[in-house]
Amino acid sequence: MNRDVAERQKLKDLEELKKKAQFREARIISVRPEGQSNTSPANRFVNLRFEIMDNSGEFKMLSARWYVDTYYLSQLQPDSNVQVKVYDEYVFPVMDEAKLYP
Repeated sequence: MNRDVAERQKLKDLEELKKKAQFREARIISVRPEGQSNTSPANRFVNLRFEIMDNSGEFKMLSARWYVDTYYLSQLQPDSNVQVKVYDEYVFPVMDEAKLYP
């Protein structure tokens, strides 16, 4: 029970950080989907690596673990550009079909 409360608090904190994040364009470097869940076959976890230009004009490599709809997962391909929101080292998806997962 306590783990569920802690998990919900983490997700709530991430939603608050997403509101403070800035829009950026990111290039996907790698996409690694995890195995399909028996409880929710329409969604999957995916580990992503991005190349994002910061305020100083230098490229930074950032990683994220997103929980995505399998249809949206098919659109995440290496060497494609996507719109994201970035706050420190957190990379948030802009689409409703995906969310950052701790």
